[in-house]
Amino acid sequence: MTNLKKSDKSFFNLQIVLLIVLIIFVLVLYSWKKSSTASPSSNVIITTPVITPTLILEKMRVKYVIDGDTVILSDNSKVRYIGIDSPELDKNGKMECFAENAKNFNRQLVENQTVSLEKDVSDKDKYGRLLRFVYLDGIMVNELLVAQGFARADLVPPDTQYNSIFKQAENEARNDNRGLWGKCANN
Repeated sequence: MTNLKKSDKSFFNLQIVLLIVLIIFVLVLYSWKKSSTASPSSNVIITTPVITPTLILEKMRVKYVIDGDTVILSDNSKVRYIGIDSPELDKNGKMECFAENAKNFNRQLVENQTVSLEKDVSDKDKYGRLLRFVYLDGIMVNELLVAQGFARADLVPPDTQYNSIFKQAENEARNDNRGLWGKCANN
């Protein structure tokens, strides 16, 4: 009979251990499920930044400035600034009003400088040029050119991420007669 009591006691102890393990499992599962369904209004602090593809910037050196809105990079790729249009320099000797000023301003800003490039939706235009927002020391060159009157806002879908910024910069430059807005009759 003593053997039977020892085996009953061992079985009872095993049941207690299994019950404790089950309770711990349920508690862990419950706390995991509760934390994974936290509502946006809960006090959850995200410690790692959320990076979207458009915030991933590529750094490149500008080798040569073609005009007020196009450059050639050190790897010989051409970059067309998104969202703006500067006066054109024609290969036949014709040039739009303020085209040389826009090219020179862009040259002073970025030529031989390392810039950061941000893509919007399109990678390239129909001419094979990369379409990018260009930054120099944290300043968006595209916006600066418009704000100083060296370019107009050129809002072309689907690359519309900063359209409102460009439109506002253009309105302010136009109202203050900056750059081409004060010098050119046919704005």
